Amino acid sequence: FVSNGQAMIWNPNDAVRLRKECRIIGTPIGALPRNCKQNHCLGLPLLLMPEQATLLAEKNLIRLRSYRMPPEATQHHIDLFEREREESIQRQAELWHADQGCKRQQYLSTSSAQTQPKLSKVQKKELRMKKQADKKQQKRMQREQKEQAETESQTGSAVFSTEVTASAHSLVTEVSKGVEISTDANTIDDGDAVLQQADLSADQQGLDADLDCSEPVAKKPCLGVGDDSEHGEDEVEGCSETAGEEAGERDEQMLSQSGNEDKGSDVKSYNPTIQVTRADPRAHLYSLESCPEWEFPKTNQEKLKYTIFKDLWEKGYFLASGAKFGGDYLVYPGDLALVHSHYVAIVKAWEEPMSTLEVISSGRLGTKVKKNALFCSVDNDGRPVYYSAQWTGIV
Repeated sequence: FVSNGQAMIWNPNDAVRLRKECRIIGTPIGALPRNCKQNHCLGLPLLLMPEQATLLAEKNLIRLRSYRMPPEATQHHIDLFEREREESIQRQAELWHADQGCKRQQYLSTSSAQTQPKLSKVQKKELRMKKQADKKQQKRMQREQKEQAETESQTGSAVFSTEVTASAHSLVTEVSKGVEISTDANTIDDGDAVLQQADLSADQQGLDADLDCSEPVAKKPCLGVGDDSEHGEDEVEGCSETAGEEAGERDEQMLSQSGNEDKGSDVKSYNPTIQVTRADPRAHLYSLESCPEWEFPKTNQEKLKYTIFKDLWEKGYFLASGAKFGGDYLVYPGDLALVHSHYVAIVKAWEEPMSTLEVISSGRLGTKVKKNALFCSVDNDGRPVYYSAQWTGIV
């Protein structure tokens, strides 16, 4: 179809057939139905170059048509359009609700499948906290034993010096009285034992006080810290399973509530998931007619470019616009999705002079993008002539 002097292909089957059988690529300029707010990947309609449209029409591969617009719409046509649009919205709303139900069921199945790994992570965390508490308690006991040993050494030296002084005094007294002396080491040992027992009792009281400070942490459920019963691990597993079941029940309740809200809510036309048709219900009133305004090629330059385009196409090449690379066409030896272009075609009139600087710049530009500059023209006999230039530098 031709609109505003541009030829476009709207049928996807026709676009695929032109690419496979006629080596005509075209340029997609339309938005995708399900991803319309982006411009990285476009769809139909397929915009044809004027040379492509003229070539296909000349080969009787396509027919250029245009619509003749009907008269102004009546109230009947407007009501028909509104009714069809509302029906379309309702059908899409039903499909949307069905899709949401499938996603909800999928989420529930995934959540139930992941319940067991979550419980195992909780158990690992609890065991890790228990090990950390045991390690802290062990370090505290080692530190207290070390302090106790240092205290005992200081106390023992003081007691020993006192007893030695007392023994020496008694020895002098007994020697002066002429009494027989008997050295007994058990007396000193008994004194040390009594002092050590007193220190241990004081240390034990301090340790009990420290453990009492951590008692609230040990009484927390599912931690297992400070629990001397044989069923500590069983309680941890039971608490974890109970927590997992409660979380699953909460998820199901939340999803059921959201599902009821979705069913009760009305999907409006401004919902981004709804496609609102803009088609004119009077399309059957449109009449097709041949496109009388298609006049390409019209000027001498357009005729020259069309002659070159047609000759390269008949030689089996794929052609696309070369404006991005400073030329008129990009010449591909195969499909654009499979190979890169080999030439940048630059169309020049036969009598048009070319400077050396223009030839060198075109050759360097083509070499920079890994292509050869192809100068194209038509001689006085109407035969296409081609010259290829490649920049090789100075040897």
